[in-house]
Amino acid sequence: MSRGPTNKIFSTLYRVTKMIALLFACYLAIVVGVVVWMFEVKLTRLPAFVYAAPYTIRVGDNIDTIHLTERLASAGLTKTTTAIPQPGEWSQSGSGINIHFRYCPIAGEGIISGPVTLNMDWKLIKSIYLATSHADVSEITIEPQLLSVLHESEGAAELCRPVPLQKMPSLLIDAVLLTEDAHFFHHQGIDIPSVIEAVKTNIKARRYVQGGSTISQQLIRMTILHPEKTMGRKINEAFLALAADAIYSKERILSAYLNRVYLGHWGSLPIKGVAEAARHYFGKGLSALEPEECALLAAIIRAPNVITPYKHPERAHGRRNTILGLLLKEGKINREQYEEAINTPVRMRRMNTPGVKSAAFVDLIKPEAAKNLSTGRRDFVTSFDPLLQTAVEGAMKRYDDGNVSYHFILCDPNTGYIRAYLTGGPRWNGEGGAVDAFAPLALLPALTAEKGKPVKLALTSQVCLPDQTSGMLTLRRAFALDRESLLKDVVDRVGHDRITAYFREFGVRPADGEVFPTRGFTPIQMSETYATLANLGKRVSLSGLPHPGQTTAESVGRKTNLDPGPLFLVNYLLKNSDSLGDQAPADAVRNKPSTYIFRDQEGLWVVAYRRDLLMTWRLKNPKEKAARVTKVIDTFFPPLPDDVQAPPPDDIVFRKVCPYSGSRATSICPRVIVEPFIKGTQPQEWCTHSHDGESITSQAHKGRVNGNKPNKPPKTSTAAKPSSE
Repeated sequence: MSRGPTNKIFSTLYRVTKMIALLFACYLAIVVGVVVWMFEVKLTRLPAFVYAAPYTIRVGDNIDTIHLTERLASAGLTKTTTAIPQPGEWSQSGSGINIHFRYCPIAGEGIISGPVTLNMDWKLIKSIYLATSHADVSEITIEPQLLSVLHESEGAAELCRPVPLQKMPSLLIDAVLLTEDAHFFHHQGIDIPSVIEAVKTNIKARRYVQGGSTISQQLIRMTILHPEKTMGRKINEAFLALAADAIYSKERILSAYLNRVYLGHWGSLPIKGVAEAARHYFGKGLSALEPEECALLAAIIRAPNVITPYKHPERAHGRRNTILGLLLKEGKINREQYEEAINTPVRMRRMNTPGVKSAAFVDLIKPEAAKNLSTGRRDFVTSFDPLLQTAVEGAMKRYDDGNVSYHFILCDPNTGYIRAYLTGGPRWNGEGGAVDAFAPLALLPALTAEKGKPVKLALTSQVCLPDQTSGMLTLRRAFALDRESLLKDVVDRVGHDRITAYFREFGVRPADGEVFPTRGFTPIQMSETYATLANLGKRVSLSGLPHPGQTTAESVGRKTNLDPGPLFLVNYLLKNSDSLGDQAPADAVRNKPSTYIFRDQEGLWVVAYRRDLLMTWRLKNPKEKAARVTKVIDTFFPPLPDDVQAPPPDDIVFRKVCPYSGSRATSICPRVIVEPFIKGTQPQEWCTHSHDGESITSQAHKGRVNGNKPNKPPKTSTAAKPSSE
């Protein structure tokens, strides 16, 4: 009878023990799963770096023209008065500019690092000398500005660029192990003697002054645990560290630690890992670190926001020298190295705050960048130009009152690469359409010869506008005064189907039954459309993210079936060259961008372009003045040098004509303009007007008589005037 209660107690204890063992086994399984997930998933999620476009400096460049000072500042370099600048600095002395470019981790871009001297002839770069290789070169590419840091997960962005343990200096590894975990290669994840020693030290000091955490524990804490000092966290940390050491090699754990340890901030971005810290603090790669720099990095690990030369140089100096003493004691450095190192001042590169950024541009390329993250791509060098972006922001300040929406795009029309991108005001998708948007494109079939048929119109052709008192105008003048009537006339001449076919070549697709698209186009779509005009027939897609190694030829989209000659004529028409007077056509082509400004129900569209740059400006503000718009255009389209002049297509010839008759100008014509023509369509007949007596305007464009019947236009060549069709 007495065995009953005893058996019951043992049975209960057995069940409880079994339950505890089962729970502990589940806990251990969870611990193992968490450790594996941390190493195989979380630690493999690395940030991606988005950079502006690198800039190339060449022998013969004028430093004012290329804005060298601004570009060096954009690259994060600061000016110093010392003759020999440190990494991340530059100075000017005599006829030379000395620049010490910091280490750049971007692979495959040919970006320069180390000291460089630009020998000057006044403002021109006479030669470029690389001090490291003792060689003269014809050009160098400087480091681009970091625009943003993207992350695969939802976590905060951080500066972290892991490198293999084998590429880390052994002296740096020794310095970290001696200060953070001297018995790392001898314990199994936790170091009991170190814990006991830390407890004694803290009791003696009556405050927390020393921790006993191993590198394994620190890695666990910084990766998956909260930093609060609680008993529960300490227990979890210990078991997780034991599991990590049991599953993974010491080298794998040490590599993960050195690549993820927190070492301060740059702006709002935490600096993680010794490689990123070496670049930011010293402007160097890991392989170039000196003993005192290795010791300083190891010193900062203990308390990055306290032991920092920026705020507390004396603390950093003392901690660094202590570590140098440990390295000497352990035989990692010799006496000579030690003496030289401790006598070297604590010197860290003065870091610039993050420079010009464009949240709108980064948001634009994020979807494409996200597709590449899974492939392991981590560096995204864009086409973004910080100097152009700064100029755009300055130009748009007057419009950004919080109530006006705008989009502003600067791009290369030959490649589609976006160089500056800005949006402002309330959220707005930029849509809003008008027939006017595609008026220049609709002229193309009338300026293009069909097989076996003459060209229907030239820029000097006389056309009749029904609502004008002077009925006959040149096509150029009609386009400026009454596009609606002109377009109706062009549609009648060439037919709906032919105009629609031309629109399709530009990627513009009217709805069924429409000749002109009436739906809205976004600024991106508008830029792509007019880029085809700017580069005489190559279709491109706008992008801010060139692929590595991609050439300009590869970036251009398909060639359309459009003839370059008529496209050139439309571009010339949009230059308003009738106001240029009697000057060489090359000057007109070079110095004036093609400009097209129109309104729709939503606001103002401004498109300006030449072969090197295309500007698309969408401003939701119907009250904007044309003079202010022209001033903005002039800001971004200064005159080009002679050697950048774009030659016209082979089938284009220029002739001096009388703008009142459209015929070849004579010596008595009071006004002469230079007009382009496709070969064979240029006027052959001389202007027959005497240009005296009756006013020129009324002579050339007499008002309507006999009801709606206009006077007979001045005589022109068959090729230059409208055909009978």
